[in-house]
Amino acid sequence: MANVNFEYRSKKTPANLNLRFTHKVKDEFISIRAQIDDPKSKCNIEKSFWQDCKAGRNFRDTDKANRKTELEAELKSLEKHVLSAYEEAKEINRDWLKGAIKSYYNPPKEEIIPTTLLAYFEYYLNVRSRKLKQNIANWKKHVSIKNMVINFIEYQREEKGFPSDDIQIKQVDDEFVHLWTEYGINQNYEVSTIKKGFNIIKTVLKHAKHHNGIELNRAFDFLKIDLESDELPKIWLTFEELKKIETVTGLNENQETARDWLIISCYTGQRVSDFMRFNDSMVKKRGKVEFIEFKQVKTGKQMAVPILPEVKAILDKRGGKFPKRLTAQKYNNFVKEVCLRAGITNKMKGKITKVLPDGKIRGVIGTYKKHELITSHVGRRSFATNYYGRVPTAYIKTITGHATEAMLLKYIGKADPGAEQDIYKAFTAKTPR
Repeated sequence: MANVNFEYRSKKTPANLNLRFTHKVKDEFISIRAQIDDPKSKCNIEKSFWQDCKAGRNFRDTDKANRKTELEAELKSLEKHVLSAYEEAKEINRDWLKGAIKSYYNPPKEEIIPTTLLAYFEYYLNVRSRKLKQNIANWKKHVSIKNMVINFIEYQREEKGFPSDDIQIKQVDDEFVHLWTEYGINQNYEVSTIKKGFNIIKTVLKHAKHHNGIELNRAFDFLKIDLESDELPKIWLTFEELKKIETVTGLNENQETARDWLIISCYTGQRVSDFMRFNDSMVKKRGKVEFIEFKQVKTGKQMAVPILPEVKAILDKRGGKFPKRLTAQKYNNFVKEVCLRAGITNKMKGKITKVLPDGKIRGVIGTYKKHELITSHVGRRSFATNYYGRVPTAYIKTITGHATEAMLLKYIGKADPGAEQDIYKAFTAKTPR
């Protein structure tokens, strides 16, 4: 959320107008100002004239009426320019605002937009960096796929005799999809990674088309990766397994800290990026109900999650405080140890990230003991799975943040309940012949 206003702040007359830019940072509105002092501007005016303009006065004097029209047009255009610059800004401060004003009156020479895949990908990351970095995980994903494109092109050049260091955007066609799929399989990438990478490439190239008018291949909208993803069982902890984890003894300090965070995550349904930030200042009370109030990192949603008895017991044990924070990597290691101690060792199909003999890091599908498959995400899925069918689905969605029941069902790996009845009714309904 951002807006632009113009002010007359000088005690002298005539004087240059100031531009005030206001934007929202977290829950606070912050304003910065800069003077419009370019010689080409029409913003050096008398204070009385500005006051008349602000009051909406209609001038009978032709010169003043024309000045007012020109000034209003310039300010409207300048406002649009600054708000557009804001969308692509990497840092918002007074120097940025002065630069945005300067660029309005002194536009740079026409930018040459890349027409090759890798070059445009880098251009895209540059112009969209501020927006993408609002979700660091999303930013890292885009950078990772860009690096995958670099390696893909290098592979085509070295292994297939590809003649160029880049690929024309218009050459992203059926043959490109075939080569991308072949490369991903050769490099032992998961099917989901191959598909996700290509989907991000399509997003980048749609930006090229819609924002810069770059022509895409005629078949572009129909391109897709034709691979079947490996169906793996959803990993979650049952209430019985959680009870074993709650009562396991003989844990060291790090394991006990991880165990308490695991229980908290399984009874609040939040991602590690959120629950690992919990602290006692987030605990609020409304009537007899205590809840944790926070904003989700990934979605930006304001949350109020009730403190269930299992979480309350941990807080009471720790004098009202949450456990000390752990890094995601340490947490993942410690919860595996905790689950092993609790006897969560039944074998099941899953995927574990390993270093392959050639040094590549890949997810390897196989049959493992369940404790080996436990990661920070198990709490969120355990919450959704355990409570589905026990409490209204709307309540679960409110806490997990899923937008629809269909998304929730896909997340926990359940079929749409009652769908088969609706289908039967549709096909057996009487219709006129």
